[in-house]
Amino acid sequence: MTRDSAAFDFGPAGVAAVVNGETITVAELRERTAPTAAASTLQGMIEETLIDQAARARNIVVTDDEVNSKTRELEKSLGGVSLADTLKQHDMSVELFRDGVRRQIALEKFITAPIKPALHMRHVWHVTFGMLVMDPKTGKLKARTAEQARKLVQAAREKLKSGAKFEDVARRCADYAATKQNGGDLGILTEGGRYYANLFPPAKTLHRGEYTRQDIKSLAGYELIYVSSTAEDHPASEDAAYAQAARDDREEQQGAASAAILKTLRLNARIAIYYQPAGLSPVAAPEAAAVVNGQAITVDAVKERALKTAGPTMLSHMIESKLIDQEVRTKQISVTQAEIDRKESEIMARSGYPAVNDFLVHENLTPQQFDSDIGDQIKAERLVDIPVKPATHLRHVFHLAIATKEAGPLAGNAIPALPGAPPLPTKEEALTKLKMIRERLQGGAKFEDMAKEYSSDIFSRRNGGDLGILHDDSKVNREIVQVALGMKKGDYCAPFKSFFGYELVYVASTDEDHPATEEELYREARDAYRDSQIDAPIAQVLRSLEQKAQVSIYFHP
Repeated sequence: MTRDSAAFDFGPAGVAAVVNGETITVAELRERTAPTAAASTLQGMIEETLIDQAARARNIVVTDDEVNSKTRELEKSLGGVSLADTLKQHDMSVELFRDGVRRQIALEKFITAPIKPALHMRHVWHVTFGMLVMDPKTGKLKARTAEQARKLVQAAREKLKSGAKFEDVARRCADYAATKQNGGDLGILTEGGRYYANLFPPAKTLHRGEYTRQDIKSLAGYELIYVSSTAEDHPASEDAAYAQAARDDREEQQGAASAAILKTLRLNARIAIYYQPAGLSPVAAPEAAAVVNGQAITVDAVKERALKTAGPTMLSHMIESKLIDQEVRTKQISVTQAEIDRKESEIMARSGYPAVNDFLVHENLTPQQFDSDIGDQIKAERLVDIPVKPATHLRHVFHLAIATKEAGPLAGNAIPALPGAPPLPTKEEALTKLKMIRERLQGGAKFEDMAKEYSSDIFSRRNGGDLGILHDDSKVNREIVQVALGMKKGDYCAPFKSFFGYELVYVASTDEDHPATEEELYREARDAYRDSQIDAPIAQVLRSLEQKAQVSIYFHP
């Protein structure tokens, strides 16, 4: 008997794993993996086919020596980690890796435009003086004015003039943990590089040992930039770093050019895709998943590739499913098809898809796998021996916040925290404005319109201050939750103090009193509340089952 091509050379033939004496076959694993992974796998195989076809048309050949050379380069870039360990970590076979390298080299040979040498390389350092920073004493956010930020930049410059090292200044002055840790080191940057493109133009004007003398504005605040060396003027100890930066820049250009070529190949190709998760379209021959410029990619080939790339992850899921099945049998817990159907109907009602098949295609599931997954979910919930409390006091809540000077630390989404915003109102000014807003609401104005016009919370302001359906475990400002849960439908609260400044809260509806059009929102909120209670216990049950289980895994790609 021949062993499955994807199995180890040891262990039972055709067996992917044994879980407490029960087997999961490679055939089962292949069929389970295909629907979830085949769609993305097929897209990758289409691109590989296009590259292979273009290479043949252009008489481009990639030798084993070229692949070996490129592989050695890649392994050097892993920082001491072996290539074998890296491939194992990513569940990739050596064969697939080498095929990928071969095609990448072929793509690079397609490139006709010259690759430019790295220009204006600089070893760049920086420190940002933000407009919105964390107060280390209170742990809350606070705002800075532009003038305050510029003064901090100037103070840092004075330290540099006095002979201080930039990295020491950055660590002492930095607002952000990363800068405190690395002294503001951004590494070696090049013109046109993908990283820190906004900082490179001023850095490009600096020579070794120079720092910016003018105020440099960025999205976060104001920057102080320093160049410790350049490609033309750097110590010998940085030779290797500059050489690597040049190689990285070249590879980045090659990558962009290769992506453009691949896009052109795809646009000019004749591609017909027939494979669907639930089966094959009758238009295609039974063995064809896709046809690319007349060349077929078979269903079996797609399934085999999906097995190699996604099999290990799916096998872990199947082992969990097997452990759950074994435990519910031991505890004589049963799940009926009617329960599965009911759960699926709830999911479909929330999904927004008009037909089950549309949903399954989007999720890359077959009907059988959908049933299996839902059955596993219900079984796992039955194994959790804790009472699940129903959500109570659900409210559809809107809020309107007015940030104030007295609030001190501000939320990151408060309008006055942004550069160029109008000054913050005082407590009295905010309360006066909220009184005016309440009077307009009492006169018939819509809360959503008032929030869009006046709220300091730029995120909820966009949708009229709508915070959605809240319950007593909602992950929003607790002050808002506590106030809202004590209100009835149609109520406006009195202004109250929050971390923003002062707030108004409006309850549009409640769980007991809401229009039929909101029933789906409330059902989703109740489900989310229930799931939040049960997810952690289910994970704990699975860990317990895994710890006492005897599992032997024989499958590897």
